[in-house]
Amino acid sequence: EYIRKMDEAAFTQAARPYYDQVVPTDAAMHAILYRILQPRLEVFTQIPEKIAFLKALPAYDTALFVHKKMKTTRELALTVVQAAREALKGVACWQETAIHEALMGVAQALSLKNGQVFWPVRIALTGLQVTPGGADEAATLLGQAEALRRPGGSGIRTTGVRIACFRRQCFRSVRSVHVQKHRSTGHRRSARRPSILPY
Repeated sequence: EYIRKMDEAAFTQAARPYYDQVVPTDAAMHAILYRILQPRLEVFTQIPEKIAFLKALPAYDTALFVHKKMKTTRELALTVVQAAREALKGVACWQETAIHEALMGVAQALSLKNGQVFWPVRIALTGLQVTPGGADEAATLLGQAEALRRPGGSGIRTTGVRIACFRRQCFRSVRSVHVQKHRSTGHRRSARRPSILPY
């Protein structure tokens, strides 16, 4: 209760020792962390666990990309994360608003709902089903270099999903989309194997 009554300055003063256990932080990060953590904390000792993804991407099950309500799948996640990574490369000023607009642009370009973009991107950035903030906050806190590195990373162990099989399934799905697209426009060319995988 007392935490939710704190203003940003008081909260940051109390929270900073716990931030420092995970990663160095600055004033811009403090503002975001206050906004996403203050309404969700019961005690300050919860902070290191909630922001641990900033230090390292945990191993995670690619099943996290599947969300029935949002109608997201592993295959869709691959397409979305690829497109998001390319869009985020073009963000000149790495701020939350610009990142949000870039991801909204991905949703529009792919004719998807916003959640179908923000969900898989957040999973790819954090490796967690539940985080205190969304994809744009996570990307901002990570910084551009790390945010772009994570969706292109590999070697994440999965539970019940064989990586080689996942690669083949995603490639077949993306190839099918490319072939159908070029058939509908009267053109056909071979699909390139995607180089960015969301795990």
